[in-house]
Amino acid sequence: MQKKPEQSVERSPLDIELSESRKFLQTIIDTEPECVKLLNADGGLIMMNRAGLDMIQVASLDQVKGTLMRSLISPEYRRAFVKMTDDVFQGKPGTLTFEMTGVMGRRLWLETHAVPLRNDKDEIIALLGITRDVTERKKSEDALKKERDFTAAVLNTVGAMVLVLDRRGKIIRFNRTCETVCGYSFEEVRDRHVWDFLIPPEEVEGVKKVFSNLTAGMFPNKYENYWVAKDGTRKLISWSNTALLDAGGAIEYVIPTGIDITEHRKAENALKQEKKFSDTIIDSLPGMFYICDQEGRLIRWNNNEKAVTGYSVEELSRINVLELFREDRALIANKMQEVLDKGRASAEARIVTKSGTHMPFLMTGFRMVLQEKKYIVGVAIDISARKKLEEQLRQSQKMESIGTLAGGIAHDFNNILTAIIGYGSLLQLKMQSDDPLKHNVEQILASANRAASLTQDLLAYSRKQLLNPRSIDVNEIIRKVEQLLARLIGEDVEMKTMLADKQLFVLADPGQIEQVLMNLAANARDAMPDGGKLYIETELTEMDEEAARTHDVRKPGLYALIAMTDSGMGMDEKTRERIFEPFFTTKEVGKGTGLGLAMVYGIIKQHEGSVMYTARRAEERPSRSICPSYRRRRRRRAGWSFPRSRGARRRCSLRKTMRR
Repeated sequence: MQKKPEQSVERSPLDIELSESRKFLQTIIDTEPECVKLLNADGGLIMMNRAGLDMIQVASLDQVKGTLMRSLISPEYRRAFVKMTDDVFQGKPGTLTFEMTGVMGRRLWLETHAVPLRNDKDEIIALLGITRDVTERKKSEDALKKERDFTAAVLNTVGAMVLVLDRRGKIIRFNRTCETVCGYSFEEVRDRHVWDFLIPPEEVEGVKKVFSNLTAGMFPNKYENYWVAKDGTRKLISWSNTALLDAGGAIEYVIPTGIDITEHRKAENALKQEKKFSDTIIDSLPGMFYICDQEGRLIRWNNNEKAVTGYSVEELSRINVLELFREDRALIANKMQEVLDKGRASAEARIVTKSGTHMPFLMTGFRMVLQEKKYIVGVAIDISARKKLEEQLRQSQKMESIGTLAGGIAHDFNNILTAIIGYGSLLQLKMQSDDPLKHNVEQILASANRAASLTQDLLAYSRKQLLNPRSIDVNEIIRKVEQLLARLIGEDVEMKTMLADKQLFVLADPGQIEQVLMNLAANARDAMPDGGKLYIETELTEMDEEAARTHDVRKPGLYALIAMTDSGMGMDEKTRERIFEPFFTTKEVGKGTGLGLAMVYGIIKQHEGSVMYTARRAEERPSRSICPSYRRRRRRRAGWSFPRSRGARRRCSLRKTMRR
């Protein structure tokens, strides 16, 4: 039987359009570079495009259709995938990143965004998932995370404080050291401005200004400020700063690195205080303090050394201690070695200052060992005053000895002269006026009387003559003998008196004081054979204990000072040391007895005063308009002084009252 040909079913235009739309949609889905899939409620595969089939390494949908997709997902992400599927079928879209293993074993990281697929009745009929391969991104993220973890580990292990601030000053990173120092955790400070809670109120403006400079590209080498910790304590932080730039070269982040220097600064301040304390003690020592090494290089010294030697701090730092002892260099070198060998040594030596002045010092050194290296710690005491006092004592003892000897001889000699003069006078009385031997007797008596006068001078020097002391005005005595002194010194010597504007009463023998003035004027005249100038000055001065010791007077107090200054040639040091010795003279034989200044010395000492000589010419005499130190300068020049009598001081006061 012949088969009837099939009748063609004519399709409606709607069916044709729908079919074309499905083909078009399938074409779009198949050409989509990302995986597009449909899953049922159990997670079974309904449909997957070509990109998705390539991801799971299959050739066609028929190979995997109906397969549960969770079987391809790594075990640690399966539960999350099932939950996302369930959520989608409950109308909740979801996103999940997971690791998947393909059919052929390839491992990929995928990111799926899933939404519910609904029919025309709004029923959820499938899960529509769009999945992309994020393996490379995941590798980059893992590498970045690893780098961040490494950086965080490094930052958290370093001892310095490291924080990252954005351009607004908000905290982006905060390492563990920052947390330790301030007591805040990173979570507590994240996205907060540092000056809102970490900076003391008085420093906020300064910190803001520094941060503004940092964001402008101006980085201070060092900056210090306080942080206020969570418990309220303040920590001093020393910062150094750097910046992280964006692609355009602008500063994106500021990275301050800080060190807590609170304890260090306390220790530093304590050390400075200790050094200041020790320097104060060292500088208060009465002499020079120094420390030098074995080679003699100065390591440390006090202010006295700089003041005494005249060298600056820079010069002393370069100088060798032996250079200060040019004349006693060998002695000091031997003593330094003795200190290093035996631990201690002392010596008297002369220091030569920068100006060339020689000053005697008592040097005492001790050995100090520090870090197995030897040093010399020494103290030097200026013994100039002691040497001067020793010289004064020797001179005083010498003068006392000479005075004792002279006094004894004068007494014995005076007794002999008394007998000679007595018997000579008796003999002269018994002789006739025309006796040829009478002239011889007269010569004997004249010589005996001259010898008796010398004994009186010797008694005055030895301070054993009788005095008739009474209250006298020194100015009045000088006025009384002024004309006599003018005739004594001659017309070629100009004499001028400058007397104190007040009466100077002392307890003294006026005749002896006149004798002193006569002897000194005669001595000044002999020193000016071609004429010159002679000044006599008086004033009231006060001597303290030091001045009393210097001028060899019995006790401190008020003294009447008489200064006689001439323009003569003066004398050398050796001569000056002997000028008050009896019978010592620089004049030619027969022109001087050598007792003039000796009498002056004896009379002044017997009046409990002091007499001294200094080489200063009359042309160097200070102006009469006295400055406060004028008395001290003049007292060192030349002259003598007497203690002012208490009764006279009272009478002087009464006279002033009466004049008022």
